Amino acid sequence: MADPVIGAASQVTLERALSLASDRIGLLVGFKKDVASMTLSLGFIKDVLADAEEWQNQSRGVQRWLNSLEEVAYDAQNVLDELHYESLRHQTDSVLVPIIGRADDESKIVKILLSPSKKVVSVLPIIGMGGLGKTTLAKSIYNNQQIDGHFNKKIWVCVSKKVPRVELFKLILLQLTGEKVDGDDRNVIVGKIQNQLGGKRYFLVLDDVWDDDEALWDDFFTTLKGLNPTNGSWCLVTTRPGPVAQCVSRVLRMMENEAYPLGKLPDDHCWSIVKEKVVGDEEEPDELKAIKERVIERCDGLPLAASVIGGLLSLKRKEEWRSILENRLLSLSAGGDHVMQILKLSFDNLPSPAVKKCFAYCSIFPQDTEMEGDMLIELWMAEGFLHAGLENKTMEEIGEYYLEILLQSSLLEEIRKYWGRCYKMHDMVHNLAESMSKSTKVIIDRDTHTVGNGNQIRYLAIDLSKLVCFEFVSYKNSRATSLNWQTDTFAVR
Repeated sequence: MADPVIGAASQVTLERALSLASDRIGLLVGFKKDVASMTLSLGFIKDVLADAEEWQNQSRGVQRWLNSLEEVAYDAQNVLDELHYESLRHQTDSVLVPIIGRADDESKIVKILLSPSKKVVSVLPIIGMGGLGKTTLAKSIYNNQQIDGHFNKKIWVCVSKKVPRVELFKLILLQLTGEKVDGDDRNVIVGKIQNQLGGKRYFLVLDDVWDDDEALWDDFFTTLKGLNPTNGSWCLVTTRPGPVAQCVSRVLRMMENEAYPLGKLPDDHCWSIVKEKVVGDEEEPDELKAIKERVIERCDGLPLAASVIGGLLSLKRKEEWRSILENRLLSLSAGGDHVMQILKLSFDNLPSPAVKKCFAYCSIFPQDTEMEGDMLIELWMAEGFLHAGLENKTMEEIGEYYLEILLQSSLLEEIRKYWGRCYKMHDMVHNLAESMSKSTKVIIDRDTHTVGNGNQIRYLAIDLSKLVCFEFVSYKNSRATSLNWQTDTFAVR
């Protein structure tokens, strides 16, 4: 007797294919014009399959056909799972905060990257002071469709601090394979990178470079050139003016490349950022118009400053705006730490000590860590930061409220992943958080050992991915607990 459920997998697969075809997956993979035709064809197949289910009891041939179809359906289901995952990834990871005022810069840089090249790998640094939006611009370029169509592989590596040469190659391999690299054998690691990139034209972004070791970069770029004989690969570097930029520029001169200096934003674009933060799409109130020129002056062409000032104003009543401007913003001194002064002002104006504690606590994570929202709230709960305040609110709801405050203040930025919400800090914001909590924590890795006042230590953060060995030191008043997250770092408090 025939199996009454045979072909069920085929039916389920077809149902899912019909659903996905009419959803945005069809748009994602580029066959929008074929969606209607495919949907019609799948409908016919479904009808035939239903008839075959009825005839399988009377025909061994039909039954064998259904058995074969079920095996194909199983394979198809795996493909649909991958396609669905890819759809989710593109709806989260590739969604960027709209970039304002950098369309010309992006167009110029993309044109450079797409131009014919006889070099195996070329290097283009984007150089600019902190808060100019170098990383945001680089992300927009990285997700540009023209870049997707031109390069076979894309790799994004956030450097953020000095790293050993082999560590840089391990970071690249991690991005290529998604697997953590064990061991420090450079030849093995470079060989694995070569297996991934051999014969391919790739686009590599090194974001937030700080290392000014000229020998390191000369060796690194020389190694890149030896990975494969294919011409036309590019490495985009973001860094600030100073020793690092000078070092990279010297290496570039040997490679006959030039840097791309990123200028300040025009006043109208800075104001657009402020206005979006304060009132969104609504009409500008008179109170905001009255301080427009002086706010623009304080932004100084820096998008980060504009975002933070806008966030600060948005958390205050209209009646307080002029006072904040005249008593605090206009009193800021000019100089290289202008943005840090604005960030500190934003921190000072957070609505409660509890929110300030939650913000400062985030410094225990390494720079550029993607912090999961639920995990952050649980850690804040464990620390007792969320026990007081709002009536009729659970601690989880209070934690969500604090996250929204930090987002609105531009002290956190949200990154939507396919598994949920994650948050990051701009490197300058992370520096602020560290300065607010330096006396209460220890950060230990292979390269650094930063200790605050020994009698005030509350937190111990250890980066296990870079630590060779570690001997615990007793700190007065410290309490021990542990947590693990993606970067293999844990905290002891």
